[in-house]
Amino acid sequence: MQVVENLAPDQSSLNAAKKLLKPAKWPLLHKSEPDALIWGHCQGSGANPYLVVADAADHGYKCSCPSRKFPCKHVLALMWQFAEAPDGFSDGDQPDWVSDWLGRRKRKTTTAAPASGQGKSLAATAAEPVSELTEQELEQKAQEQRQRAQKTRARTQAAATKGLEDFQQWLDDQLRTGLNDLLGDLGTRCRAVSARMVDAKLEGLASRLDELPARVKSLPQPLRLYGLTQFLGQLSALMQAWFADPEDEDARQALLATESRAQLLERPDLHKVQSRWHNLGERIVSRRSGLVSHESWLLDCQSPSPRFALLLDYYPASAGRRATGPGPGTELTGALAYYPGRCAERAFLLDYQASGADTEPDWPQSDQSLKAAWLERLSLQPWAESMPWLLGPGRIAQDADGHYWWQGATDTLPLSNPHLPVLVTGSELTGAFVLWNGIQGDLVSVRSRHWGTLTC
Repeated sequence: MQVVENLAPDQSSLNAAKKLLKPAKWPLLHKSEPDALIWGHCQGSGANPYLVVADAADHGYKCSCPSRKFPCKHVLALMWQFAEAPDGFSDGDQPDWVSDWLGRRKRKTTTAAPASGQGKSLAATAAEPVSELTEQELEQKAQEQRQRAQKTRARTQAAATKGLEDFQQWLDDQLRTGLNDLLGDLGTRCRAVSARMVDAKLEGLASRLDELPARVKSLPQPLRLYGLTQFLGQLSALMQAWFADPEDEDARQALLATESRAQLLERPDLHKVQSRWHNLGERIVSRRSGLVSHESWLLDCQSPSPRFALLLDYYPASAGRRATGPGPGTELTGALAYYPGRCAERAFLLDYQASGADTEPDWPQSDQSLKAAWLERLSLQPWAESMPWLLGPGRIAQDADGHYWWQGATDTLPLSNPHLPVLVTGSELTGAFVLWNGIQGDLVSVRSRHWGTLTC
């Protein structure tokens, strides 16, 4: 504790750090004993937590906060917690931002102190100076990072395979006891198996299992058993795709945590598209995990056939709504990069500027029917939850049970939206944008010649 007091720039910083010694302020605390590193996420007043790392050997540190005090209260709180309760830090693999920071500095001494709150690292009274690495040392560091990444990938793959074998057994058990029985206890059973998938590093699968009860419940009562059968079949296909090829890009994205933007930018095969983009609408969903998923769907205005891009962001529900990019109905010019996959849709913006178009672009129509397009999507991604689709002119009607329907020139489609603006019901619409899941469409936005695009 003496080290923390000596490092503090003033008493007020120590007082501020003391207020951060609450578990709720630190959703993540990790350590790496071989490198004598500690790091964590500290939830501040903003939407995103601050990224804090400290070297337990020579007291180097880094924090993403804008404080002008060095070290800041977040660094002091991180060291303070480690000094008093090192067992509160779990072993973890270094994230990219920690590895990048570590790769740009070196310790004066070559022997790291033990990663313990009572060891030399936090008992020393002064920090050793650091110096820049030579080119040779930087290359050695890079090689070590690549080796660590390979080991991490191998561990993740082994854990995921074991977890999927566990999920296969769970799925077999549900089929043996009957899907009607599962339907009656779907929430409890899905939550239990989802927690096991998180332990197996299958975050994508865990998220789908978490949301499965809500997806089934959104269907009309007569369709729920059918929907449950379809959704479980998709998960089974996803699992079999992993067993056939764990390196399959689509399966990895659906099962595991997706690659970060920094990781994608390092890929030589990254698919980039420069064009004019029209924001078709947003979909904001509060998830059971406490996170909010914020989807923004863009349409490529220069493509003769419909080409979409999904901007997806997650943030804590407690942080409130935040802007993730250009708003609905806006048009921009710029480049974006797509995540790899056979049906690439998720993307992130590289650079853009508002184009200031006076009129909204026309919505191109596909040469395929909705049914044919959905079957093609399933042939490429049998586990696809939905696909974006542009509908031509039509109207929205509501039946006696309160369910909404899209009535077009050739299609009558059920909609999953529980509520829609009164303005769109019965109005003559020039088009609509939906996310189709094979059973229902989730209406995202509609167009009218009178009032343009309206997000639903």
